[in-house]
Amino acid sequence: RYKEGYSYFNFAVEEYKKPEYEVNVTLDKKEYTLGDKIKGVVNAKYYFGSPVTKADVNYTVFRSYYWKPWWKGSEWAYLYDGDDEGSMWRPYWGKNNETISSGNGKLKDDGTFEFSFDTKVGNNGDYTYEVVANVVDASRRQISGSISVDVTRAEFYISSRTDKYVYKPKEDVKILVDIKKFDNDIPVASSFKAKVQRYWWSGKSYKENYETIWEGSGSTGSDGNGSVSFKAPVSGYYHVNIEATDSRGRKVDSYSYVYVADDNYSDRFYPTDQGIKIIPDKQLYQPGEMISALVIMPQAGADVLVTSEGYSVYNKQVIHVNSTTAIVRIPVEIGMAPNFFINVS
Repeated sequence: RYKEGYSYFNFAVEEYKKPEYEVNVTLDKKEYTLGDKIKGVVNAKYYFGSPVTKADVNYTVFRSYYWKPWWKGSEWAYLYDGDDEGSMWRPYWGKNNETISSGNGKLKDDGTFEFSFDTKVGNNGDYTYEVVANVVDASRRQISGSISVDVTRAEFYISSRTDKYVYKPKEDVKILVDIKKFDNDIPVASSFKAKVQRYWWSGKSYKENYETIWEGSGSTGSDGNGSVSFKAPVSGYYHVNIEATDSRGRKVDSYSYVYVADDNYSDRFYPTDQGIKIIPDKQLYQPGEMISALVIMPQAGADVLVTSEGYSVYNKQVIHVNSTTAIVRIPVEIGMAPNFFINVS
């Protein structure tokens, strides 16, 4: 009961019975690519060693998306990683399961049941497939077992990023590329293509415009790492696309972005965004260095207070922003370690 409202539900209390057998599900491979046939075996065995024979078995195959997080492959990945390797690949909104296949039958005399199902080609995504098997023996006791496996677009994944977040016009932009297999992050030596496009918005409707600034190619070494560079001609918001092809001819790509700006830059990168954005020029700083942070404002001609804070306020300054963007410079001191916050208001 809550205030004047009521709610109720029913539940059953059953006697606890110690499980007499266990159910395991195994697959013929550790990982698959889309289009492969997945073969597996359900195995039921009593704890005293004998197989569960001629029992009913049914199985259901679920599929859910997963994404590689933005920090995967960076030197700070351990700060974001979960308690186990699998946790960092799960969808952030939950499992979001979709039923793909199901079947039923009887266990053989050796306590096994074989099954198989196809994975679909043409889906633009990577997935986790989960097989859940239920076995009901002669005493009508039901025991379940399950297994999960990755089913991906290609034989490897790509991580790409620039070595800084903000560059000046005419400065060389370095793109870092990391190619690895899904199974235990084994490095992959592969060639790749790179395309860089500059985006801007125009008119009252904020029409999106873009132009290709640079195209090139590169390769990763035996450690799975590689890099290419291009010179940013003018200020703007740049998309960077890296694409590679695996041994089956499957294409996989990775997107990142970078800002190119100087003190006089006045374009709006995200015209519909009404908040203030702060983009430091890189991830890590040493004492004595100077942060050059790009600040994007919702409107031009504002006076802003910029502070760097931690246990105390380390630095403060008031600046006038003539346009919608400004480059704010903040000195880094040893007392700011291990991290601090930049506030703009």
